[in-house]
Amino acid sequence: MRSFFELPEYQVFHVFRDGEAEPWGPYSQDQIVHLLNENSLCRTDFVFYPGLPEWRRLHEVFDFHEHIANFESEGHDPGMLNQAFEQLSQLAGENEEFYDIVIQEKSLLGNLRTDVVALSNRGAWIGSLGRRGVYRGSRLEWDEVRQASARYPSRWDLGTLRFDLACGGLLEVKRVPRRQLRRFVALWRQLAAERWQQRWRRPLPVMLSGT
Repeated sequence: MRSFFELPEYQVFHVFRDGEAEPWGPYSQDQIVHLLNENSLCRTDFVFYPGLPEWRRLHEVFDFHEHIANFESEGHDPGMLNQAFEQLSQLAGENEEFYDIVIQEKSLLGNLRTDVVALSNRGAWIGSLGRRGVYRGSRLEWDEVRQASARYPSRWDLGTLRFDLACGGLLEVKRVPRRQLRRFVALWRQLAAERWQQRWRRPLPVMLSGT
């Protein structure tokens, strides 16, 4: 199973909807994502591109298309989203999975970098994308963060993502679209609660007493 990001940007695809007589295409990666978002394609439809030996169902070939489609529906810029995932997939640890991502809204001043935060089963990646699409950042492990929260200081459509650190520090990412922010914080709290429950459900060690 592959990711869009393992293929070159110029890769083109043809798709074949289950039950139809003629294929569609050619399409770019961004166009495939757009069709998935519009529900014009579904995971059981077929895809073909040069290098693939035969027509295969989308869910048999690509493992990231559902994440991309879901995140883009939250108002992400498709180009920046693809760049962020491509970079993060190279930095991810073994068996690390990404659940959500927030991308800072661009300012009118045209900053040289855009802050990007990704939520994974290992914690939160906090960093930025430069103009060349290079992600620079590091991962906060779960035990390094007390809580993640959202603030809406002025504009209701933009807010600030806050991480209260176990060491007493505070990290903030400002100008985050509200929909992305609410989703991220909700997922963080859900995962944190599940981790807490798993930790306290561990069986106690068996103590053998002498006779």
